[in-house]
Amino acid sequence: VRAQLWIGEGAMLYNSGRHGVTNAFIGSLWFANLLGSLPKSNPLPHSVYCRQALIGGYYELISHERLDPNPDYWVAFLWKRLVGT
Repeated sequence: VRAQLWIGEGAMLYNSGRHGVTNAFIGSLWFANLLGSLPKSNPLPHSVYCRQALIGGYYELISHERLDPNPDYWVAFLWKRLVGT
């Protein structure tokens, strides 16, 4: 059995994020960088990243105000389509 390392709640900001930052394109650059760097971590690469909120706060993937996808949603979508699991 190979050991796995999971990360959860690895957010750029705390306390539900910040409107206009964590739910905007600029916050998605941080999220994309995080996803790209986790598989290269040493001594054991991260196997799973658990996003804290689908809806809620300002670091959510789906806007709680309009129910539209935030930029981080599209980063996660593209990561899954282009890179896989």
